[in-house]
Amino acid sequence: MTQGKKAKTGQIEFFNNDLILQSLSEGVCVIDASRKIAFANHSAVRLLGSQTTDLIGKNYDIVFFRRDKSLSDDELAICPIQFALVEGTASHINTETFFRSDESPFLVEYVCSPIFEHTEITGAIVTFQDITERRDVEAAVSAARESALETARTKAAFLANMSHEIRTPLSGIVGTANLLLDTDLSKEQRKYLQMLQKSVQVLMETVNGILDFSKIEAGKLALEIIDFDLRELLEETVDLFKISAGKKNLRLNLTIEDNLAGIFRGDANRLRQVLNNLLSNAIKFTESGEIRLKISKSENAEAHSFLRFDVYDTGIGINDEQKERLFEPFTQADISTTRRFGGTGLGLAICKEIVEMMHGEIGVESETGKGSRFWFTVQLVRSSKFQVPSLKTQIGHAGELFDESRQKQFETSDLEPRTLQILIVEDDEVNREITSRLLKQIGYKSEFAENGTEAVRKAREKNFDLILMDCQMPQMDGLAATEAIRRDEKIHCPKIIALTAFCDDAEREKCARAGMDDYYCKPITKKDLLKIFQKHFSVEKVLPNLDLEENIVQHSLSELITPETLKTFLAIEARGEKNFAREILQIFCENAEKQISILQAELQKRDAKSIAHLAHHLKGSSTNVGLEKLTGLFEDLQNQADSENWQRITDLITEIIENFEFIKQRIFEKEIL
Repeated sequence: MTQGKKAKTGQIEFFNNDLILQSLSEGVCVIDASRKIAFANHSAVRLLGSQTTDLIGKNYDIVFFRRDKSLSDDELAICPIQFALVEGTASHINTETFFRSDESPFLVEYVCSPIFEHTEITGAIVTFQDITERRDVEAAVSAARESALETARTKAAFLANMSHEIRTPLSGIVGTANLLLDTDLSKEQRKYLQMLQKSVQVLMETVNGILDFSKIEAGKLALEIIDFDLRELLEETVDLFKISAGKKNLRLNLTIEDNLAGIFRGDANRLRQVLNNLLSNAIKFTESGEIRLKISKSENAEAHSFLRFDVYDTGIGINDEQKERLFEPFTQADISTTRRFGGTGLGLAICKEIVEMMHGEIGVESETGKGSRFWFTVQLVRSSKFQVPSLKTQIGHAGELFDESRQKQFETSDLEPRTLQILIVEDDEVNREITSRLLKQIGYKSEFAENGTEAVRKAREKNFDLILMDCQMPQMDGLAATEAIRRDEKIHCPKIIALTAFCDDAEREKCARAGMDDYYCKPITKKDLLKIFQKHFSVEKVLPNLDLEENIVQHSLSELITPETLKTFLAIEARGEKNFAREILQIFCENAEKQISILQAELQKRDAKSIAHLAHHLKGSSTNVGLEKLTGLFEDLQNQADSENWQRITDLITEIIENFEFIKQRIFEKEIL
């Protein structure tokens, strides 16, 4: 059969093979057994910038790879085309560089396959295409995508930073307003102060929403998986809104399927956040009638652990157009809604993200003027933890169940306490001092150990009832010390409570595996200590009259430290330690100044690991004395040191020094304490 002619077999037409090969857009070259090019189609000639006569009879390696000499034996040994000729192996090469006749390189993707005649390899066929333009486009798309991602990350980081900076002074305003409300005020002053307090609370909610949304965009919003009592969480949530519903004469009802009582594992706080948002909206947009929260098994769920939450209201309702964009960020039903009811439109967008992180979905059914039904599903796994029977409980700081009735029993007990032997294991002097003073305030003396090695030694020398164990310490950390104490038969079994700055489920499990009895996040508070006593010791060992609330007056340190920490310090001072706040901050400054000097030295040596360790240590100390801005700077420094971002590390250390000098000036020079 000659080229250009065709033959018929049935209804199918067959063309000459040469004609088919010449019509392909890919370059095709046939290589004979002696490595010479026996055939090259038009596309191969064009791509190689040559003439057919210049290609036929030339070694493929000289044509494809270089123009001056053949490949060496070593190079041939790893050449895919040679594999096809010698071993009969086919290859697909995604990226390779071929050369044109003018020796200019270009990128190709090629396939080489052996040609067999019976069982003998008689050659190979190489099919290739120029991918230079495609790779350029891919590189441009990749660069544009990375630029967009970096822009998103920068925006998210900026929002998170700004939200944090705004929250700091807002916390001071809220704390000051609360303190002022406890003082003697005229009726007019109290009215204005309550107006201020309400406005600041609304602003704080807005900032918190922005902070949560920025964390979502930055991919930093994480779930904390803990054991919690679902029924108790729901009852507490509804109780929270009874007052606001009552003010509008709205009925607020809760319905829970009987088989949903018990302990579940999941993020209780994020679940509470979603419920709070939906109930708050229901009350806000309902003028009369009722609000109803119903919890049941999800009808569409394949697994037992999927639950459905429905929030019904008899409010203003939502039309179809508004429903379509209701869960989008910065969206409300319409402009009049924003003017009338306020809000940023972030709440439902955040709820959607949280629900999806919990492997569920969220939606709404509504009709204008006839109310709404918001619903969502989440995955919650039943816990193997034994359920606490019929006591009024609340979720504690570390996720434990805190028995409110027993707290009252402890606070009103007339029994004489038996002395508890307490050991504080903490390498940071500030943390030791604060914990010791808190214990002293509620009636207990304590001893110190500065590291795990010393803790083990002291535990052998004295029978301690309670060991408050820091987890991160030099020489021997808290986990290793706990394991050593549990292995030592000469040491009786004290209660060992972990105190750590790493507050997540993984850290909690590590503490449990080491043999610790409980886990609390720093900073430790008087309320936390009370929980430890009521949970792990008998009534007879707990002192009577333990007041959790102190009569706190406004203090000039409120612009430096957080209201909660200031309340703790002033409560200690109210018990007779008049200079406690001054002393503890002076101790902090003396220790921190040394550590910051070491930070500067480590920066010069570019020792990222040491900087991260120092930043973690200083973050804990700053947290315990309530220096929120400094805590944030040290946390940022630790993160940047882990990624070795030296420009940012340098800027942060400079900012830390400036902030620290300001704190020292306020404490020492102006003597505001």
